[in-house]
Formats: sequence, structure tokens, C-alpha cells
Amino acid sequence: MPSVTGKLQNSNDYRPLESCFARSVIHLQKHLAKQQQYHEEFYEQLLVPIFDFYPMDILKQLFNEENQKKVVRYLQEELKRYPELDLKTGPHYVAKTIKNDLSSMDSEYIISKIKLILITKAIDGVCRFLNYSYEEGLHEFRKCLQFVYYLKNIPLQTNQKYINFIRQYELTISLYCGECIINYVKMKGNRWSKDECLKGQLDEVGILQSLLCGIVDNMDLLATTYRGVKDKYVLSQIFQQVGDIHEVIAILKGNYSEYEQEHSLNNFALSVDNEDIANMIPKYIISMTFKPSGDSSALYCLDKIIEGIVLYGEFQVEIIKFFVDLRLFYQQAYNWIEADVIIYRDELMEECVLFAKKIIEDWERFNDTTKLDRQSITTHLPRILLKTLRGSIIMVEEISDIESDSDNETSSQMISNHKYKYEIISKLKFMKLRVKQKWNDGIHSRHSHKSDKYKKRWDLGVEWIRLWQKGYSEHNDTKVDGMATFLLEQF
Repeated sequence: MPSVTGKLQNSNDYRPLESCFARSVIHLQKHLAKQQQYHEEFYEQLLVPIFDFYPMDILKQLFNEENQKKVVRYLQEELKRYPELDLKTGPHYVAKTIKNDLSSMDSEYIISKIKLILITKAIDGVCRFLNYSYEEGLHEFRKCLQFVYYLKNIPLQTNQKYINFIRQYELTISLYCGECIINYVKMKGNRWSKDECLKGQLDEVGILQSLLCGIVDNMDLLATTYRGVKDKYVLSQIFQQVGDIHEVIAILKGNYSEYEQEHSLNNFALSVDNEDIANMIPKYIISMTFKPSGDSSALYCLDKIIEGIVLYGEFQVEIIKFFVDLRLFYQQAYNWIEADVIIYRDELMEECVLFAKKIIEDWERFNDTTKLDRQSITTHLPRILLKTLRGSIIMVEEISDIESDSDNETSSQMISNHKYKYEIISKLKFMKLRVKQKWNDGIHSRHSHKSDKYKKRWDLGVEWIRLWQKGYSEHNDTKVDGMATFLLEQF
């Protein structure tokens, strides 16, 4: 299949937006330097960089160590004015205290108390998040969300501005909560052993799934009314983080297996949950199409799409080649170098991208050697097992009872001299499968009645490609210029 050709927007909307974020933070820092106590209006403005997902380096400038101490001190001093608001008693008790005020206090006074609590807990959680104390940040963010839940049961007279604030607050805190869980899980996610459960004391999957419900419930607030580059940026960040959540759920829900590698026993790995991978990939695609032109985090999304296709396994090589080509095109269009995107990388993502590039390179060499008719047959990616949360994948393939005679195979029929050989012992099926990865084992007729699952993968892959084409055309000022159209015609 030909490489991607065409043109992307040559404008750069992200750089002016980033400069705007930086100026906003400088403005807030100047005002904070003059503050001597808590002021509700100003502290609401401090939430804007959090709500709008300013880049981490800019957010850290605002909430540096000195500013963190100052902000927290003024919040604590303000809370002392309300002895009944003892936050240590927990969200349920505090909400009950607020409810008791309904009969004696006006709504405006109560809303001010509510905002004080919400701002205090949110900034506390964000500071812990920025200081890499993810477990503590998670604890604070969950308290925020619990308090919001109890607030919804209080019959408080409110206006639309307050309702929008609560919805945006819940959406943002849910996403930060999810990021805390993801980072916490990955930090402890080294190699798992036979007796080690993937899930810790927390029900990470349950928490992440409940967070997704809260995120989806509140996304329409922005998704239906977005205007301009900043709103597109915020939407891109939301979809990107939802993709991150699905990725970790897919790993934590994966099937756990024992495998043998070169006579080494008691090795354990897992096959990820494909349903959540299938949910993950469209989120990254949508995020990518919302990215302001020039935002190099689009490559993060593309790398995650490639990672997802690799981990899902058994997709046609043409599908993953489209996204690898698209990644290269974005990189060339904006003159991005690897140093521009290295900050987004994790080990698993990098390993999957390198794996995909090597697969495509070998596949193209194989096709050039054998002169196969690429319109009538296709080659599928292997199945993949994941050895650790941080990376280290192994390539496997289930082979039928009839095994090919390798002595009769020519070098053009195999790649890499059969160097991938493993035995897998499934905990569920208790059956040993002799594994030998050969390119000609992966070749099937596109229209074979025996390959229903491959047709489903093909259709799913084409659906993702069309989603990118549609999203990019809708959310950017210029058309795709035939970049995807030509390739889609091949499908």
C-alpha cells in the first residue's frame, strides 16, 4: 500500500495558545503575590488552569512550592471562620452540615461555603498530583467527588452558573482522579508473578469505570458548545485522558497466563481486554482531530493508537501501516523531531511503536521478495502478550495441529529465521500450544469464509481510519487534501 501523501494545515494554532496560557499564569502569579487572604473570585480564577488542562510545565509554574504553601495557608485560615466545616469528618458529614444551614441561611451564603470546600480539596489534590504523590492525590480527589455526590441531594436553589461550575468541577476532578490511579498503577506495575494479583487493595477497575460514567455525563457541557482553539484543546485533553483510562482498564482486565520461553518456566504475562482497547483507540483518534494545529501531543495519540492495535493483535498489517504512515506525515508536516514527543512516551508505547515499524519493514521486504498480490491476500499481526505494565511484549501465534515442515520453506517464506519461539500455557484451557511465528502462517485470503475474525478486524480498522478522516475534516479549517481518501479507496 502506498505511503500517505498530501498536506496538513501549515498553520500553528498551538503556539499562540500556549503563550496565552503562560501569560494567564504570570497574571495570576502577580495577583497572588498581592493577596493577603482568601478571596472567592480570585480563587475561582486559580481553578481555570486546572479546568482547562494547562500543560504540566505551565501548571507547575503557578503551583510552585512557594505558591502552594501560600494558597493552602489562606484556604485553611478561611476555613477556620466556619468551625462547623471540619473537613476531617468526611464528605458525608460536611454535606449534612451544609444541608442543616438551608433553613437559616440564604443560598448565596451556602454556595460560598460549598465553593470554599470544593476549591480547598481540588487545590490540595492538584498540589499532591504535581508533587507526584499520586496515592495521596487520589485520596483527595475521591473526597471531592464524594462531596459533589452528596451535594446533589441537597435541595439548594441555584443558578445556571453554579450548575455549570459543579459539572465542570466533577468532570475535571474525575479526569485528575483517573490520572492519579493510572500513574499509581504504573509506578507499582513491574513484573507480576504467579501468586500476585494485578489489582491492589483498591478496586482500580471499578473506580476507573465509575469515573468514566461521571466524565461522560458531564462532557456534553463542552462538547455541544465548544468554540475556538481553546475549547478544542480542552476537548482533546479530555478524550486523550479517557483513552488513558481505557488503556489501564484493558490491562487490568486482561487474561493472565503462564508461558515458557527458551525452557525458562514460571513466566507470567497477559492478553489485554480487547473490548477496552476497542474503546480506547477511538478516544485517541477523536482527541487527535481536536488538537490545535502544531500540538505535538497529537503524536502521543498516534503512538497510543499504534500501541492499541499491536496489543489487540491479529489486525491486518495495512491497518497499522496507515497509522504509522500518518504519524510520519504529522511529524514531517510540522517538522517535529523525536525530542518534541519524548516527554509523552512511556516504555510500553515506545516498544509497541518500534515493534510496529519493524513489522512493517519486514512485511514490505517480504512482499518485495515474493511479489505477492496485495489486493487479494493480506498479512495479519501476531497475537501479543504483555509481560509488565510498563512494557516488554512477547509475540506469539497459536498454530493448528498440522505444523509446516520448515525444511521445505525458503528464506523468502519466513522472516527473521523463526527467532520468535515460545510455549504458552493457558490457565483457562490448560493446553500447551507450540508457537512458531512465520509470515506465511499469517497470510489469508481477504474473502476467506474461514477468517470471520479477520474480516471483523479489517472492518474495525477501516472504521477507525474513517473516524480520523471525518474528525479531521470537521474540526480543522482545511480539508484532508486526499491524504486519507486515496488510502481508503484501497480498502
